[in-house]
Amino acid sequence: MSSGEIFVTFVLPATLVVMGWLAVYANDWAIKRDEAREKRAPGE
Repeated sequence: MSSGEIFVTFVLPATLVVMGWLAVYANDWAIKRDEAREKRAPGE
């Protein structure tokens, strides 16, 4: 396998999976943070 094939087969999919997981995790964290903020100061 050439280095390009290794990159496309392993590195690129792994990077996309990690980026997708981080996006979901960051979104969940932001939602929880906003809900906590709303409880402390409703209507702001």
